[in-house]
Amino acid sequence: MRFFRTFFFVMLIALVSLLTPRLIGDRRTSSPISIVMTGPDGVACARLCLFGIVPGETSIEQAATILHSHPLTRDALWFDNRTLKLSGPDTYIAFSYKRDGLVDSIALSDNLDDSGIAVPGSLVASIVIGDLIDAFGVPQVMIPGSEYFVVSFPSVGIMAASVRPRDFNFHFQPRTSLSMVMISTNLPCPKQGAVLQVHTWMGFTSIKRYFADFRLARVLHRTSGVPVPPYASCRN
Repeated sequence: MRFFRTFFFVMLIALVSLLTPRLIGDRRTSSPISIVMTGPDGVACARLCLFGIVPGETSIEQAATILHSHPLTRDALWFDNRTLKLSGPDTYIAFSYKRDGLVDSIALSDNLDDSGIAVPGSLVASIVIGDLIDAFGVPQVMIPGSEYFVVSFPSVGIMAASVRPRDFNFHFQPRTSLSMVMISTNLPCPKQGAVLQVHTWMGFTSIKRYFADFRLARVLHRTSGVPVPPYASCRN
């Protein structure tokens, strides 16, 4: 009897050790940020993407084909050849392209007019700031003249925003939802771009503390080509 108890215990440990990585992997690949960074087949992109579109590699013709076939976007309402609205609570995709016909920027947002109003239930609202920080490291912070709190990961060409709270004592949290996320190509900065004020990341703290931080860097940005956000990171 003791032998059987020992054998059962050893087999149980072996089974748990085999299943645990698979369960953890399934949970990771089913996170909201991972879901929107897949192609139409549901497989994660080899390069950073949104819905299978890789800025700097995907042509505007390919982008249309991909979005018409991706499970999350194939039923979308197209406003023009680079702007569409997904079914359900307000969720929009907009992309821009360069003269060579390749996509430059692609954004997922809950509005197209810088409304500063969060849309609960929007696909982009399922993505949280903590997801991006876990995946891409420490961001830069911008508080533009609009109603948003912006985090930027310039080394990978990602910019994201959450609606700025009215209460300046509100503390941003890892679970704070996004209203916009954009991926763009890391192009050289233009000679006359937009100069934006950038804060050093001070952690999940209050908006008041960021407003009181005067250790600002003035960083050149370029036009993104999409309605929200109007600017993208660039390299000097």
